[in-house]
Amino acid sequence: MVNLEAFTNRAEAYAEARPGYPNEVMDYIRIIAPLNAVFADIGAGTGLLTTLIAQNGYKVFAVEPNADMREQLYKKCE
Repeated sequence: MVNLEAFTNRAEAYAEARPGYPNEVMDYIRIIAPLNAVFADIGAGTGLLTTLIAQNGYKVFAVEPNADMREQLYKKCE
């Protein structure tokens, strides 16, 4: 069973400490997905992958069940 509260009261520290993805991630995504692809980032956390995909011209929907993590995601997307 997934613990949806694991990052409650820890999300801000996680967002500050979590490294981003290497550029090669987007290189691979561009190979396998056409520019009009739509992504769903399930368990999006703080939105690192969500924002990376969106910044590269793709439409992406983020789903994050933990309210604290979702708040960090919203801050990143402002």
